[in-house]
Order: sequence, then C-alpha cells, then structure tokens
Amino acid sequence: IVVLSGLSYGVRSAIERTMRANLESELTTMLDIEVAMLRSWAKTQTSNAESLANDARVREHVYRLLQVVDDDAAPALDTNRLTPAEPLDRKLISQQLRHVLGPAMTSHDYHGYFIAARSTEILAASDTELIGRRDVKAYDDFLRRAFDGATVVCPPFLSVAAIDNERGERQSSSPTMFV
Repeated sequence: IVVLSGLSYGVRSAIERTMRANLESELTTMLDIEVAMLRSWAKTQTSNAESLANDARVREHVYRLLQVVDDDAAPALDTNRLTPAEPLDRKLISQQLRHVLGPAMTSHDYHGYFIAARSTEILAASDTELIGRRDVKAYDDFLRRAFDGATVVCPPFLSVAAIDNERGERQSSSPTMFV
C-alpha cells in the first residue's frame, strides 16, 4: 500500500507538472499572439490617422478653422486662393470637413473625430456637443502629445460626449479611444 501510494503520488505529480507546463506554454503563446495583434492594430490606426491628417483637403479645412479662431499656431493660409463661396465661416468649414472625412470614417469604421487648437478648444467635431469646449480633462495628455508632434493611440477612457451604442441609442460614458 505504501509503495502503491508513493508511486501514484509520483505519477500524479508528474502529470500535474506536465499539464501546468503545457498550459503555461499555451497561455504564453496566446499572450504573445494577442500582443502582436494589438501592436499591428495600433500601427494600422496610426498609419490611418497620419494618412488622414496629411490629406491636403483635410489640412486646408483645419488651417481655415485655425484661421477663423485666430489661433497663434495657425499656419499661414493663402486667403487669396479662397473663392467668395469659401468664406472663413466656422460652421461651413466644419460641414465641409465632415464631408471630406465622411468616406474615410466609414471605411475605417471610425465613429467620431474632433479638431482642437493648441489652446485645447475643440474647433470642430463629429459631435457638436464638444465644439467650443476647452475643459475636457480626458483629452489633456492625448492632445499634449499630439501637439508635440507624436501620432498617438490613446488608451481607452470613458466618453465625454454621448455616442451611439450598438442599438443606435445615445449613451454617455462608453469606452472610447482616439488616434
């Protein structure tokens, strides 16, 4: 009985160690794959954001918005190139920007955007509730890094404005990320 008990304990311990090692190996592999997928996703989002930000039409509308608010950081805008049908009107420029960004937002399955001046005032946004706000603390770190020239994928945080959920209902405090 003592020999059989000792033998069964040894076999059981060996099987348990083997199972733990296999499970650890599988979990480590899954973690590595998930990390690689997340890095690839973040790189794609960064590339998409840079591509949109470098689009000449988007840049022109953003420069025009900055010109309207007379932001010190606004790049010089050649207003001689503007036709009379293109006045420096904030609402009109925001609508034009929304029209330019629309196809890209849809194709990348993005749900919103905002344009902020260095003063952190939100000049244009897909959600009009945000326009004109400066007090959005959730955006501070993200904006500071973006204004320093970095393309940033921010960590998830609770939304400041109400956004549509999967049922199409407006809901605040939903998980949100910006690039």
